[in-house]
Amino acid sequence: MASLQFIFAFFIFFIGLNYCIDYTCNPCHDFGNCQPQNLLPNPYYSPSYPQYGGPNYCKSCTCPTGYSGQCCDTYKNPCSPNPCDSKHTCHSYNNLTHSCDCPTGKSGTNCEITDDPCANALCRPGSNCTANALATIGYTCACDSQYSGTYCETANKVQLPNVQQVFVQMVVFVLKANQ
Repeated sequence: MASLQFIFAFFIFFIGLNYCIDYTCNPCHDFGNCQPQNLLPNPYYSPSYPQYGGPNYCKSCTCPTGYSGQCCDTYKNPCSPNPCDSKHTCHSYNNLTHSCDCPTGKSGTNCEITDDPCANALCRPGSNCTANALATIGYTCACDSQYSGTYCETANKVQLPNVQQVFVQMVVFVLKANQ
């Protein structure tokens, strides 16, 4: 019995009974690269039970990106499960990569980066920008007293004092000073 096992092992390893090369059985379905596994013959092998050491047991597949499974026959959708942060819309490209529809204020491959809305803000120089998720533009501009508007773009009218009152006050001051 031992000599029969040796002959069978010799036949498998040295003569080239390799199901990956001779294509008598292609477990990778033309998707992946078939890799032979040098297993010793199984004395319990029976054609009725190939999982116990039959022809399909002596090989494995190296799958290309996007495919998985023992025979590379399972397609892996890069958008399933959805990798986009906060479950934004995912788009698959060539079944290999993906992109996410990121909302305003988010960026990165999976919308994982929170952008600084004030980095490119249109606030007038001298005003203060504050991030504000509730604002339609994502930020608010705090204007100084001379300006107003969404971006502090409108100059406020300066209220000049009444010229007649100022003149009268100056005359009264001068008269009191001369007394």
